[in-house]
Amino acid sequence: MYENISLSEVPQSEELSGHQRVAASASASFKHSGGKTRLDRLYQQGSAKIRFPRTHAAGLEAVLVNTAGGLTGGDRLTWELEVGENGHATASTQACEKAYRSPGDMAHLNTRIDIGNKASLHWLPQETILYDGSSLGRTLEVSMAENASLLAVESIVLGRIAMGEKTVSCHFRDRWRIRKGNRLVFADDLNLHGREMSLAGMNGCNAVATLLFISGQDADQAEHAARKLRQICPLDTAGFSAVEDRITGRIIAGDSYRLRQALIPVIEHLRGTCMPRVWGI
Repeated sequence: MYENISLSEVPQSEELSGHQRVAASASASFKHSGGKTRLDRLYQQGSAKIRFPRTHAAGLEAVLVNTAGGLTGGDRLTWELEVGENGHATASTQACEKAYRSPGDMAHLNTRIDIGNKASLHWLPQETILYDGSSLGRTLEVSMAENASLLAVESIVLGRIAMGEKTVSCHFRDRWRIRKGNRLVFADDLNLHGREMSLAGMNGCNAVATLLFISGQDADQAEHAARKLRQICPLDTAGFSAVEDRITGRIIAGDSYRLRQALIPVIEHLRGTCMPRVWGI
């Protein structure tokens, strides 16, 4: 005979009763060979995937995919990219990354990049959307040779306007550390924590992008390029500064659509070519 037993009476292991967590990582290295940048090594684990679409661009294009569909408390996602001597690569994401409501723990999204001698990388992920109640720590660490080049852009969007999330309560930490040679040349920390952050900290806006461009230009060339970006960017809530060979920028917009309208012409001017195709899908 069978006895009726309530599920609440059945002992469950910690693994079965707990939430399933993402623990994913992917790494790729690129080398310059035969006049082209080619894939050298590739490692993928968990929901982290890297794909390489065919393009007509001079360099190699990598598309990063999180098949989990987003991140929530306790999840960990790590990307590692290495561009060898004389190589050129562009890395973007297939879609916007999403930070969902967290049950308590913080999710972690970490990116580590190494750029070799006379090499360059354009790091152009699409926006990270912070849902109401989310908790996310994001880091970008770059080590580059003295004569390497880097274009890096990261964006966040606070909430989903279409779902009525005009203000959100969440926790977001963003940390950039960029080293050229053995010198720390750029450090940026952003910490958003609490309710109605878009009203209190961003002048009523809910989308922001941070930009860094490091190339072989001298200080005068960098200042000239920064002035050009100020002319190109259609928003008053944007600023670009030149320090030595570096250009830094921050763009704040009312929503993600206006942010893209302002950001894309700036990126394309610095790249000298169009955006990765995934940005248009």
